[in-house]
Amino acid sequence: MMKNLRFQFNLKKAMCFLFLLPFVFLFSQTYAQENNQESSGSSGLDLRFGGKFGTTLSSFTNQQPYTNQAQGLTAGGFVRYGLTDALTVQLEVNYFQQGGRLTNFDVPSMYGSFDWYDMEVSNQYLRMHNIEVPLLAQYALTFNKLNVVGQLGPSFGYNVHSGVISDQTAFNTGAYPRNYSDEKNVTSKINALQYSITAGISIEYPLIKDIALSLEGRYRYGLNSVYDGYSYLSIPQVQGDLQNHSTYFSIGFIYK
Repeated sequence: MMKNLRFQFNLKKAMCFLFLLPFVFLFSQTYAQENNQESSGSSGLDLRFGGKFGTTLSSFTNQQPYTNQAQGLTAGGFVRYGLTDALTVQLEVNYFQQGGRLTNFDVPSMYGSFDWYDMEVSNQYLRMHNIEVPLLAQYALTFNKLNVVGQLGPSFGYNVHSGVISDQTAFNTGAYPRNYSDEKNVTSKINALQYSITAGISIEYPLIKDIALSLEGRYRYGLNSVYDGYSYLSIPQVQGDLQNHSTYFSIGFIYK
C-alpha cells in the first residue's frame, strides 16, 4: 500500500511539473519580450491559430488479458503562442475517440449460479467519446522552409459518453451455439476525468501567405485508470483497472 501511495504522490508531482513547465516558459519569455519591445518601441503578441483532424488507434493496458486495439477519430482547434523563434506553447481543445476491444468470458458455474448456457463469450468494442485538452511545449528545427517540431506536455480529458458493442456467443452442452449482439451505454463505468502525457512530432510547411500545412504524429500515455474493476471472467475475484493509451495522426492548417 505504501508503494501505491508513493506512486500516486510521485505521479501528482510529475503532472504538476508538466502542467507548470509551459507556463514557466511562457512567463519568462513574455517578460523578456516585453523588455525587448520597450527598448525597441514595438508591441504585439506572436499568436497563431489552427485546426486539424485525424485518426486514432487506442488500446487498453493488459491488466486483464484478451485486449486489442480500436480505431477512432479526432478533430479540434488550437492556439499557439511564440516565446522565441524556436520555442512555442500550444493549447488545444479536441474531440477525441478512445477505447479498445475486450473479450469477456461469462461462466455461471464459476460463481455458484446456473443459467441456460454453460459459457458465454463476448467480443466487446468499447468506444469513449472524450473532450481532450493538451497543453504542449514545442521546439522547432528549421530546414529551409520546413519546420520539424517536437512536442511534450500534459493532457486532460473528460469523458462525455461511452458505449460498448458486443457480439456474443452462448455455448450449451448438447445444443447449437446461439449468436446475438447488443449495444450498451457504459458511461457510468468509465472515469470521467482522465490524465495523460502526450509527446509527438509534426512537420510544417508553408502553403500560401500566412497559412502552413501540418502533418503530425503523437502518442498519448494514459496515467490514470479509465475503467476500474474490469473482469474478463465477470467475477469479482479476478479484476483489473484498465488504462488507455493512444497513437494518433492528424493533418491540419496553421494561420500565422
